[in-house]
Amino acid sequence: MICKMIETELMAYLFNLLEKKERIKCEEHLKTCPVCFEKLKVLTRIKEAVENEPMARAPDQLALILKRAREREEAQEKRNALRAIMWVRVLDYVRKNTFMKMGMALGCVILVLMMIRPGVEDQGRLYVLKATGDVSINKVSFFQKQELLYDTKNEKNIDVGSGECVIQLDKDKLLMLSPGSKVRIKTGKKIRLHLTQGLIIAKVVKNRGNKGLNIITEQAEFDVTGTVFYIKAEKGEVECGVQTGEVRTTIKDREYHITSREKLQIREHCVKEFTGIKAEEMGVFDKLKDHQIYGVHGPGTGFMLSRGGLCSPEKDNGNLIF
Repeated sequence: MICKMIETELMAYLFNLLEKKERIKCEEHLKTCPVCFEKLKVLTRIKEAVENEPMARAPDQLALILKRAREREEAQEKRNALRAIMWVRVLDYVRKNTFMKMGMALGCVILVLMMIRPGVEDQGRLYVLKATGDVSINKVSFFQKQELLYDTKNEKNIDVGSGECVIQLDKDKLLMLSPGSKVRIKTGKKIRLHLTQGLIIAKVVKNRGNKGLNIITEQAEFDVTGTVFYIKAEKGEVECGVQTGEVRTTIKDREYHITSREKLQIREHCVKEFTGIKAEEMGVFDKLKDHQIYGVHGPGTGFMLSRGGLCSPEKDNGNLIF
């Protein structure tokens, strides 16, 4: 029992931390108890080894590093205090100035409107609803049953070889490109579509917020707001036919309005207008009957056509693969 009490006091005895009475009592026990004495010897050797171990030298630049760190902290605290004082003064000035209050409120409203403005309207989106045969967008090939969603913020080049391609631009424009078509699409305040060659059959829904559509060919530029039409471009010749609605173009300072069941031919700046075009010429629009415009519910969403109806997209590396 006495040994256990002494064992708890050996470290204090070794470092001379015991009171005089307790120290005398511990020394008397150590004279008569070889076990406790042996433990004291072990603790003594450990203490001597620790005391004789050379201390590691601090880096020469440590004082300078600590000084600079302390200066940075003090400078940051001063800056924070100055900012707090500045904001208090600004808020106090705004509180006393009615015109300043109105300006701040208007600025907050504008900022909120800019934040909630939908990205789809800003950038424009291109949905490949159908791609068969040899079709590529920016040299990326498409095959049957492979459909992707592209952002049209940047310019897109669509080449249709032996196949056929149906795309939707934004929420309101459906385009079918025939074999051999070459198109370049660029989005801005209006979507500009450069038709180098081929046939475009299109349906543009006239609605609020419609960006409109410009189709540019070698011979003329066509302005579309809401209509069903086709434009065919060949070497030196352009033809535009309208089923419903209106397409406008200006040639040699003269403006042409192509309306329902009318057609316009342009060949080397020689313009011919046709009214009441034949039913077989209107048959080109039958290709659009199997396709319709689908809604867009915001960035990163879309729909596609398939034999089983609408399918939902799945994300893969930022693109939507259906």
